[in-house]
Amino acid sequence: MGNKALCLFICPLFAVVMQLVQVQAEMDQNGELIWRDNLNPTLVWWTPFTGVFSEYKTCGQLKCFFTADKSYLSNLHVNKTAVLFYGSDFRTENLPVFSRNSQIWSLLHEESPKNNPILCHEEVLNLFNFTSTFSRFSTEPITLQYLRDLKQLTRLDEFISTSNKNSFLQDGLAPVIYIQSDCDTPSDRDTFVRELATHIKVDSYGRCLNNKKLPSHLKNGVEGMDHPDLRSLVARYKFALAIENAACEDYITEKLWRPLTLGSVPLYWGSPTVSDWMPNTNSIIDIRKFNSPEELAQHLKSLLENDKQYEKHLEHKLDGKISNKLLKYTMDNRAWGVGNDEDKINFIENFECSVCRTLHRLNEDDSPTTADVRHYNCKAPVTVMQSLGGAGTNRTSKVKSHEYSSWLEEWHRAKLEAQKLRKLLETGSYSPPTYHQDVLDYLIEKGHFKKFPPSLREEL
Repeated sequence: MGNKALCLFICPLFAVVMQLVQVQAEMDQNGELIWRDNLNPTLVWWTPFTGVFSEYKTCGQLKCFFTADKSYLSNLHVNKTAVLFYGSDFRTENLPVFSRNSQIWSLLHEESPKNNPILCHEEVLNLFNFTSTFSRFSTEPITLQYLRDLKQLTRLDEFISTSNKNSFLQDGLAPVIYIQSDCDTPSDRDTFVRELATHIKVDSYGRCLNNKKLPSHLKNGVEGMDHPDLRSLVARYKFALAIENAACEDYITEKLWRPLTLGSVPLYWGSPTVSDWMPNTNSIIDIRKFNSPEELAQHLKSLLENDKQYEKHLEHKLDGKISNKLLKYTMDNRAWGVGNDEDKINFIENFECSVCRTLHRLNEDDSPTTADVRHYNCKAPVTVMQSLGGAGTNRTSKVKSHEYSSWLEEWHRAKLEAQKLRKLLETGSYSPPTYHQDVLDYLIEKGHFKKFPPSLREEL
């Protein structure tokens, strides 16, 4: 019997057997054969993020199939499915068919709302069943993603003593360091720093308000961010300005953790819940508590004259003290690692495996959980100047450039878009070709352009 005749007999039988055991043979992006069983869940990266097209991953005792091939979402042979989104690449004009009962939508997003303001709004957050964000209320929080371990806070190998810092001051070093190269942010931090610098000397090394040159090998933001030479530079300063792009609960970045781990006291603005995560009560100086840049400058000058008071901010270094129980508990129980931690997976792999485990646990009759606004927790943008004295959005900024805030307009526009998107998806009316027009019509209907006339934005 020839091969062709043999196949006519064997191949149909083989296909039936494979279907019974729920196994399919498929080609990956490199033309390699993949044997995929339908017993394990399939997780589709709608916004490709990991660089892997299709592969099985083992999460403890469980296994899931991960792919960037969107056709799996319409494959009838696929058992349980989840759609994975990376927040910065979440595009409202390019979404899969929304099915609350048959798919788990999952969001990974560690960035501020500057990247994608629509994710601030509950109407969109409700679309997701699983989240991994900086908020402690997300399904898999990554609040402390920039802190490698607790030893970073207490170790002294990079720490410079107060007496040595005083010597640097006498040699002409400013008391305060500022390193920023993103000069257009919702917090409008440069306006605050510019005024602060009229009352106390500030050395600014980034592109924003630059008055000091960084060595060329430190100018690349990504490569230079954690370079030993940059850390050595920051450690020489008594104070370091640590001002976030935006103020979201639990959104705390390397802007704070870098100086804190080096022993340069952070002058912090950003997360209103930052104190919940600090090693000790006096670990930072909260900019919000001062009524003006001048008042903050006067406080800093008083600390320059009193080493004992200054060193109260350095208990984690001088005494090796970490009194924050929440910080210690969270770090001790964190399942993922930071940097080159060989003992733990990273937070991206943890996100994937957590969704994988969720799908394995989910029964057909189960109703998946729904994310709410706490899973991202970013309110309408407010500038540093507007928030001084703890007044928040009730304080009116005297800064002319913020009489009309493009960031505030974007936030409100995104809120209305979120409402329309949610309705389109849930009613089955979502259509990418007409989506932008649908949203525009809704913005006009709700009077958005009367509240925020486009002509004002063009004048900025």
